[in-house]
Amino acid sequence: MLIAAGDRGCTNGQLWEIAHATNSRISDLRSRGHKIIAECEGSGTWRYTLTAMPEPAPRESAAPAVDSADWYVQQTGEPRPSADALDLPLFAGVR
Repeated sequence: MLIAAGDRGCTNGQLWEIAHATNSRISDLRSRGHKIIAECEGSGTWRYTLTAMPEPAPRESAAPAVDSADWYVQQTGEPRPSADALDLPLFAGVR
């Protein structure tokens, strides 16, 4: 609704029609990076105007393709750590 309103903005009454707890919704948007100006118009009426959208999150680069049937190697791109099962804490002292 704030995007559609553009420079006119929306009053808290207008926002209340589509989402209760207007202050919480505005706070949520601000915490996600939206720039919102609030102007008091008197008698408990506030006008909110969206001035900037958040920057898009950088895309994670895909891991290089690894030719292996082992899921661990495919996910990490590194060889699976080798461990002797008898050295694990669950089997400590068992021979």
